[in-house]
Amino acid sequence: MKKRKLLKINKLLYESVVKDFITENGLNVQYSYTKDHFYLFSDESTINRLETQASGFNLL
Repeated sequence: MKKRKLLKINKLLYESVVKDFITENGLNVQYSYTKDHFYLFSDESTINRLETQASGFNLL
């Protein structure tokens, strides 16, 4: 069983960059959101890729 991991990210920046990255790479990510943030939930390697992508754009 793969480890699962959670990533909290700013909603506005998620919608402008990370959402497209998820779609373009066909990543399997579950999410929930609040007024200000998205909470992304997936296996550890996928979340690590998203963290790397987000940190490249200073989204975290």
